[in-house]
Amino acid sequence: IRLLSDEEVESFLYSNVIPVAFEHGQSPRVQVPQYGFPAVEVRIAIEKEVGHGPISSAPIDSIKTINPVFERLADGVALIDKSRPILLGWRTHFANSVIGGMELPHRASSARGERSALLSSPGSVAEIYRRMDEVDKSSVGVRLATRRLGFAVDRQSLEDRLLDSMIALEALLLNDMTKERGELRFRLALRAAQFWMTFSKEPEAEYVYDLIRNSYDRRSAIAHGSSIDLSKTARIGIRALTFEQLVDETQEVARRCALEATRLVQVHHKYEVPWDTMLRATLRTSDMET
Repeated sequence: IRLLSDEEVESFLYSNVIPVAFEHGQSPRVQVPQYGFPAVEVRIAIEKEVGHGPISSAPIDSIKTINPVFERLADGVALIDKSRPILLGWRTHFANSVIGGMELPHRASSARGERSALLSSPGSVAEIYRRMDEVDKSSVGVRLATRRLGFAVDRQSLEDRLLDSMIALEALLLNDMTKERGELRFRLALRAAQFWMTFSKEPEAEYVYDLIRNSYDRRSAIAHGSSIDLSKTARIGIRALTFEQLVDETQEVARRCALEATRLVQVHHKYEVPWDTMLRATLRTSDMET
């Protein structure tokens, strides 16, 4: 995985121009998309034995080869850069060892006033891919969460973004509850606060608890077809959040939790959170403070 230069990106775009409609008598014109995004090239080495000779070759289905890799990488980049990549193209060579190349520009985060994580640390792309590769092998729940968060960054509707973010949190925090799923609102909010405390101190766990409880109520109303007042603010701690702010903050909590979950899977090759132990520790801390 390597970061492409501006010249390489421009060259690629000029070789994949988009025709623009023109009136009779006018000269044909082409439109090169404005990029303004970082782009990376990903090379994939695949061992594929064909026939019986020491060096055999056969065509490789590039769509089937590249798409799973791209989806894995795209969802991972969404976790670190809050922006999902788009696939511009690929090159595939045929041999016993196949190298596939992809240019992966992604929608710039500059619209939100942030510098792209890819620009500041290209190595983070390779790291998150290694995490996602392990997640694919070891945890269905974490993979579901990362996929839904990948969907969320592309959503235009606030309601859809909230649904995706809450599905991601349920996959991460309620994955062990296969039978008894009562009081989901309370359990999800509590576990979100508990898990948050293991890797972050800002905002405080109580704020995360209130945020997820409120988001769960909105999510349930949307999922069950009830109308909600989008102009109504939500009281979280001492703050009054608009619906858009509520969705943004819920999506950010889900993203941070999913990123931490991918780290745990990479380290332990599985995803198991000792919820009961964490709760007892929280209760002991509360007793000491009292």
